[in-house]
Amino acid sequence: MLTYSEIKTKYPLLVDRLICWAANRIAGTSEHIERETRGKISRLLYQRNQLSLSLPCFRAGISVKDFKNQALSNEEYRHLESEILAAEFTLKSIKHNDVKPSPAQWMQAENEVRDYVEALQYPNDEIFRVWGDRLSGREKHHIRKISDFLQKETAYPNKIWEWIDNADSWYDLHEYQILSEPVINSFFDSDRQLYAYISINAYNVYCLNSLNVMFVDIDIDPTIDDPGISSLCYPWEKFKVEESEILTAIASTAKAYDLKFHCYRTHSGLRLLEMTRPWEATHPDTISVMEAMGCDRLYQRLCQTQNTFRARLEPKPWRGDDGDAVCHYLRSFGQGIDHPLAVRIKAIHDDWCVKSNAPLA
Repeated sequence: MLTYSEIKTKYPLLVDRLICWAANRIAGTSEHIERETRGKISRLLYQRNQLSLSLPCFRAGISVKDFKNQALSNEEYRHLESEILAAEFTLKSIKHNDVKPSPAQWMQAENEVRDYVEALQYPNDEIFRVWGDRLSGREKHHIRKISDFLQKETAYPNKIWEWIDNADSWYDLHEYQILSEPVINSFFDSDRQLYAYISINAYNVYCLNSLNVMFVDIDIDPTIDDPGISSLCYPWEKFKVEESEILTAIASTAKAYDLKFHCYRTHSGLRLLEMTRPWEATHPDTISVMEAMGCDRLYQRLCQTQNTFRARLEPKPWRGDDGDAVCHYLRSFGQGIDHPLAVRIKAIHDDWCVKSNAPLA
């Protein structure tokens, strides 16, 4: 049996995000209301599309208008259409509010997360009924991850987790899978403040996660590994520019924002480490700097999702041998005094993944 403290220590991203979502639900923030409404619309659209495939009027050659006119004779289809229209009206009617969770609501949120994490270790129908009525769709979706952890520690049959398995599933798994990565090493300063940690990603590779020192990922040729992802995610790939133009943009950004970047060559692009100041992954200044240099937008989303900056420390397993390097130091851009926190992060990063003579992977 895992205690709440053990789960929070091993999976801090997931637990912290669950607390955040719970606090927003309790406070009734506009972000929470909008997110839940969008989730409901996605679920209803999926149900309507699945029903459409089974209707007799669904056949090749029929126009959308004719199909809809015939489909509306089906009672279930009419009900789903009505529910979708009502949810879309609700979404349009949501007004932004400045409501933020109070300290008491944050405390209540953590207590709730602790309660249901501990309750799920000994699940029963009453527990599922209580929490099923209270939790948001997003919370129910992501505590599936916790149910996976707990099942490894118990002998309960899978059927007992039916409520979780049937929870709303209309959230971006690719975006949020980072939340359930186990943490294998944490780094604290002299005041015992966490400033970085190392986690294990979905394909079993170590990644450095820095809370306030910015890494930037620039993909020059992303099609090598991601042929199915739109080039819109990779600003430089879209324009097919020379590497010299990217380096010029980095130099210009460093000068414009009075920053200093250490630049590393990676397998398919460049990795930058900003050395002069602390950063927040969701701050507008961070987004502006990343965009100015053509940072991979999927990487930007990842940083904003977990609220840290991220750098892979080991080669991707399908690229090469264990002796391969993740990156080589290329050069520096800009001037400025190195921030002590950035110096610590650079030392961890370089010790793990910079090898001067090894091929890149």
